[in-house]
Amino acid sequence: MSIQGRFHELFHDLGGSALVHCVGHAGLGELDRAFEYLEQAVRDHDPNLLFITATPEAMGWQKDPRYQQVLRDIGLGHLIDGDRG
Repeated sequence: MSIQGRFHELFHDLGGSALVHCVGHAGLGELDRAFEYLEQAVRDHDPNLLFITATPEAMGWQKDPRYQQVLRDIGLGHLIDGDRG
């Protein structure tokens, strides 16, 4: 079974939070799917959103405009380069 297949199986069995799914998909390079889960986490007021900025930059999603918009939407826009004032 592929890494992606095992990931999907594991997280669907565990029923993890939307943000956990989001980070997992981002780590696999599935950014569109990751942002679907991130939007769900915001709608659900997922308490794990407190840790969104602790994800590794190597995941590549921090420079995506969707990520930056989510930070603004949850009140963390000041953490984005260029938004500091």
